[in-house]
Amino acid sequence: MNFRTIAEESRPVGAFAISVSATPFTDFEPQSPEKRDFGPFLFKTGAYLQSTDPNFGGLSGMQFLDQGKRLLAVSDAGFWLDITIGRDRDGMITGLTAARMAPIYSGLGPRLKTPKYYVDAESLVRDGDDLYAAFEEINVIARYRLDLATLVMEPEMLPLPESVSQVGDNKGIEALALVPPGQPLAGSLLAIAERGASRAEPTPGWILSPKGGAGKTVETGTFKVKQSDGFDVTEAVILGNGDLLLLERRFTVATGVAIRLRRIKASDITNGALLDGPVLFQAGLAHRIDNMEAMALYQNDQGETVVALLADDNYSLLQRTVYLEFVLPNG
Repeated sequence: MNFRTIAEESRPVGAFAISVSATPFTDFEPQSPEKRDFGPFLFKTGAYLQSTDPNFGGLSGMQFLDQGKRLLAVSDAGFWLDITIGRDRDGMITGLTAARMAPIYSGLGPRLKTPKYYVDAESLVRDGDDLYAAFEEINVIARYRLDLATLVMEPEMLPLPESVSQVGDNKGIEALALVPPGQPLAGSLLAIAERGASRAEPTPGWILSPKGGAGKTVETGTFKVKQSDGFDVTEAVILGNGDLLLLERRFTVATGVAIRLRRIKASDITNGALLDGPVLFQAGLAHRIDNMEAMALYQNDQGETVVALLADDNYSLLQRTVYLEFVLPNG
């Protein structure tokens, strides 16, 4: 499926219903189906998501509502996805209902026939009733007022530092994380590029205050993320204690796709810092993964921290939209 064709020729005006099915699975490593421990994470549940709607796919950022019972995602072809997740009493996925999509606008480009260049949404964070979406190719962060009734949300483009626009094509802002209350950088957005100018250089990041007054965005610092072993940043979230959890991905023809999760101490996130942290776990072809790009947290009914991952299938018949959930004890 050509996602550029979808973005340019088939963008509806408002929200529309679609049918999305889920094929649940209970094992993350099929050769060891009883295994649940993966580093500090406990695998909980997962599913393959499928739809015949040509606009479905390319999911690259997400947030939860209703303690993991409702998912709001963005795609890199410029769509919102709102979906309800059915669960049993143990929290295992049983199905998906009430799925809707709607076009997303970055604030740049035409509305009806929008080239993918303008709507390549790669990350999504929520701050109360405000949503922030990052658009990689144009290096834009837009703020939206949450409207689940219509899914029609007008963008407010945030002014960004000049250094953001200097990041290379298609390697722009890939990850956004919102620092929660009670942390030194509370209310700040951490914006991280996909990679540095070269494999030898660390990945640039910015500390932004999105409510700096009169709608202005204030840069309060910059940092860099040390990269290794060919992995690129795809998403980031802030854990309960303020630590930064990074989702990273690698793909080579020889070894296929791999992902890993790294944890960076909250105290290390300061202006001018070079951030690095231990790899908590790594997964590859032996596991049920694909091009994992989205990551979000929620607290389940038992008060546990759940880390969810979602794959961008690139609208390819050779890839799958994989959804995974892990419990992070003491997260």
